Amino acid sequence: MVESSTPRSEEWAAAIRDAYVAFGVDPLDHPDTLGLSIGTRRMIEYWTPQRRSEAAQDRLRDPKTQQFLPDPRADLSPPESPPPQEPPHVAVREAADAFHARITATGGFGMKDGEPDPAVAQQHLDELIDIGRQVQAITTELLPDKLPDRVGFTDESLEGASDVARRIEKRHRDAQDLRLQVALDTLEKITGRAEPMPGTIGQAQDRGTELAEQDVNDPDAPGKHLRALTDEEAQQIDEAVTRYPAAWRPALEGIMSDTYLLSGTRAFFGKNAAPDGNHVLNMSSDLTQHGAPINTMVHEIGHSMEYQIPGLIAAEDAYWKKRVGPDRTLVANDGGHFPKTVAEPVKAGYSLKRYKGATGTAGIPLAEMFTTGAEDILGSGARRYTDPEFEAFIWGSLITFRP
Repeated sequence: MVESSTPRSEEWAAAIRDAYVAFGVDPLDHPDTLGLSIGTRRMIEYWTPQRRSEAAQDRLRDPKTQQFLPDPRADLSPPESPPPQEPPHVAVREAADAFHARITATGGFGMKDGEPDPAVAQQHLDELIDIGRQVQAITTELLPDKLPDRVGFTDESLEGASDVARRIEKRHRDAQDLRLQVALDTLEKITGRAEPMPGTIGQAQDRGTELAEQDVNDPDAPGKHLRALTDEEAQQIDEAVTRYPAAWRPALEGIMSDTYLLSGTRAFFGKNAAPDGNHVLNMSSDLTQHGAPINTMVHEIGHSMEYQIPGLIAAEDAYWKKRVGPDRTLVANDGGHFPKTVAEPVKAGYSLKRYKGATGTAGIPLAEMFTTGAEDILGSGARRYTDPEFEAFIWGSLITFRP
């Protein structure tokens, strides 16, 4: 491309102006005297920076322009940035810590001046549930608006099932997996999760193997109908341990150090059930009994924590009483006792089961509320047992109580 030899208007304007200025005359001050044409004058005005600035000021003073300008009396300074907000996980953690410190100072959950007080227990329960609802608000933000509550079919019942039934089942299981992952991620952010303890679990597995090999022909032998755990099952128990809060790990390791791990017809945790006074944690050999082995172990490990975590069994007792109502008549059934009437029904009556002969901390009979709730939230992601308030109670317990 050949550049034109014709000077640009900017260069012409500068040349003309410089020529006049050289004789001490500014051409823009005397355009008529110098006989400048309108075109030359406008060209010099346009390309003279000072004149351009003055022309711009004139345009700003024009009323037609000012109607589009902000009020000069207005404060045009940028607004102050709002103070940074703490992540919701931090706020919930701080609320739980403060609540825990407060109940510890008064002697524990439901205690006033070192003595149980029903009114204080109700107040503490309300606060515990409120903390749990704050956790639910976090998980709700991470979940779709609508998720199915429970698994519709077991693996066996899907044999020969229609395609529609299989699609429904897959949707339920996908919902479970998502709900479980969100729950575990949320627990990790608020309290951290317990580290695995393969060495301790392995020793408990070895002790269980020895117990299972005892003479099963003796009707009183603790090993009757029990078998040793496989390595895979022991790993599943170790995984179940990591579903609990990090602060609970010392209690988890402490109780596993005195436990025999076995497998039998029905899962259970038996405190001091071994011949030497140690505990027995039995994984159900029918792994489909509760849907999957890990959530079964989350459930049974929860029973062991009722003996270890101060305040947990007292809170469970208070929540059981709230759901059962004033008539707490118990009827023996299924190795335990169930309320004859229920004021606020739960999804599965098994959650309201009590054990008169087994007491946790503070001498309070064990129940199935914490364990079934933990099984839902930390074990499977299903909602076989928990409704929203029940879930809030479990969340409040998990992040508030500690050894």
